[in-house]
Amino acid sequence: MSRFEMSSADSRRQDGFTLIELIIALAVTVIVMIGILFLFDINNKLARAQTNIADMQQSLRVAQYDMVRMLRMAGRGGLPPVQAGLALPTGAALSLVPNVPDDTHIVPGDTDTPKILEGTDVLVVRGVFSMPVYQIDYVKSGSYRPVDPVDPSDPLPQRTVGGAIEVCSQSHTGVNQDLEPLRAVIREAQTDATKSRNEALILVSPLDDSVYGVVQLDPGTSSETAVGCVSGSGVTLVFKSDPGADLRTNKYRALSSAGAGENLPSGLTKVAFVGILEEYRFYAREEWATGTENADRGGTPTNELLPTLARARFYPGTQEAYGGDEDNLRVDIADGILDLQVALGIDANSDGRIQENPVAPNADEWMGNDPDDAVLAGRLAYARLSTVARTNRRDKDYRAPDLPLVEDHEYDIADPMDRANGDAARLFRRRILQTVVDLRNL
Repeated sequence: MSRFEMSSADSRRQDGFTLIELIIALAVTVIVMIGILFLFDINNKLARAQTNIADMQQSLRVAQYDMVRMLRMAGRGGLPPVQAGLALPTGAALSLVPNVPDDTHIVPGDTDTPKILEGTDVLVVRGVFSMPVYQIDYVKSGSYRPVDPVDPSDPLPQRTVGGAIEVCSQSHTGVNQDLEPLRAVIREAQTDATKSRNEALILVSPLDDSVYGVVQLDPGTSSETAVGCVSGSGVTLVFKSDPGADLRTNKYRALSSAGAGENLPSGLTKVAFVGILEEYRFYAREEWATGTENADRGGTPTNELLPTLARARFYPGTQEAYGGDEDNLRVDIADGILDLQVALGIDANSDGRIQENPVAPNADEWMGNDPDDAVLAGRLAYARLSTVARTNRRDKDYRAPDLPLVEDHEYDIADPMDRANGDAARLFRRRILQTVVDLRNL
């Protein structure tokens, strides 16, 4: 055999891998693949956590936006912050139901209405929100026609049982006024009496904004024209103001500045502005998963808690769902809202500043930031909203820190079933968002 042939044979014998080499290569490949899969798993968990956190933060923003918008408009139309004969936090334009007890429903005593999460606050705002505030030509005779059964020729507001107001499509100051919302209310009632919405009307004096009345609209006898307006281009709003005749009228009257025994304030001899008053209540709804997809009620506390920030609309000052529709009591705003707390900044010493004392919060000018707070008197300047949100999924590798106190709401740190500090609750990530709202309209 030649030298060349021997060299070729040796080369063929050296081609390929030995078994040991294959095992080592396989082991290295497995280790690399495990590392890659481990990185993928970490990345997947991180992405899932970040998605949950992003959803939670979006819920916080949505929740705060809706409440802040309403708070800034609270009192629009002439409603003041303080309700006659009552002290804050019970007000006319802004009211609070603080730290509700367990088993409280949005309509007290009505178990068919949504339940409020224990310990949370209910924020109540009133004002002219979705419709214009209409100008009335108070100088023109007949623009405001009160009815006094005792002396029809010389009606006194405190004896007025009703009346009519003419709203023109063009005000006396030359402003074009959109009357279609008012016409729609009138048309709906006159087409189908069962759909009559007896709205609350706020009537404001041209002499003093503090002189105002809240009466009940009677759309069934109102008119889509007004003889006192040019070519009849207006509407005539008929209203009731006798609190003895109707429960809702009586509730409306309680929101006005009328004195005891007066149907309307004695100074309300003329009306410069009129608007339809609305009331909304923001609350954290207690909802439990039932195992049925999209189930929105029912369930038991043994299932998963699904806290939701909701908004309820009522006829102002009443416990009646707006339009008689109980769906108006459960309008969802944001998921995962575990708590809603509201503190009021009150200028108690009239120095133009709202002082907060972190060391002694029960002795400062914020009402609702400490469990031992006393009632404060003074000018309402700010409202501070605190919302606590949690992610919609647990994370078995995460433990949230204790949440002992949010404003004046104390959580139980020792209770393993507590919804904020319990063993299962701490598997959820959570965030607190606070917003201070300047109540400029009040």
